[in-house]
Amino acid sequence: MRGRFLASLGMTLALLSCAHTSGYTPDCNAALLPHPLDAKSLKRKVTFEEAEKAHMVDGVSFGALHEQWMALRASAKPGDELWLYTASEPPAPNSNPQSTFALGGQEGYILMRGCTPVDRIVTLIA
Repeated sequence: MRGRFLASLGMTLALLSCAHTSGYTPDCNAALLPHPLDAKSLKRKVTFEEAEKAHMVDGVSFGALHEQWMALRASAKPGDELWLYTASEPPAPNSNPQSTFALGGQEGYILMRGCTPVDRIVTLIA
């Protein structure tokens, strides 16, 4: 019994520790990620410049979302990390599992301060 408790405690502590590694999402505070994001939603860490280059519209970073993007950039502090994320909603109850039409997916960028989400911008909703 004591061994199981210690193993459970070790697992809990491991989940609370924050270890950002390139290409893998931090598991810490995954419950704090805004819906529908979870620990597997964060795909990779990117720079602000990479995100802007990927979303340049007529010479304006993020086009119609430019003001929102600039607000996200302004909220960044030294040490913050910008992550590309993709997420999808689970299928609705009683939905047709054979349907090829799926809604609820989204993609964007989330600003992380340590293990806490600070702000995000949604760039695609499907």
